[in-house]
Amino acid sequence: YRGFPYAPFADLTAYLRAHRGASEVVLHSNKISAIPASYYDPRLEQEYLADPPDSGSDTLARATQEVLGLLAMPDAPRAAGEAEGVWFVIFPREIDDYLALGYSVHPALEWLESRYSLEYVEPFGELTVMHFTRAERIGE
Repeated sequence: YRGFPYAPFADLTAYLRAHRGASEVVLHSNKISAIPASYYDPRLEQEYLADPPDSGSDTLARATQEVLGLLAMPDAPRAAGEAEGVWFVIFPREIDDYLALGYSVHPALEWLESRYSLEYVEPFGELTVMHFTRAERIGE
């Protein structure tokens, strides 16, 4: 279990529970971190992004998600909704995987960075938590 991907999930969920604001969302980049985090703190509201359809990583059937009570969100905009902040949980290796596929940036990160300000990054083992807050708009 301590091989990739590994993170101290009990510490991660305790941190998120202590720091997440009421109008903020915890969003995992995929099921690899969401499932263990949900195990360690099933009451902490968390979302995760669906794997790209028909990709090699698209391995968690909808029926399995339903049994687990962990339904994937189709994309970052729907997962974040109107949240004032997003705690984005990702293994940096996933960013590299997207770059290797020809993307210029991870799609969820691109969307988050275009609508929120990155406040800080916190490592948890091989996992990274990025805290985004709603960007102030001129004239508001």
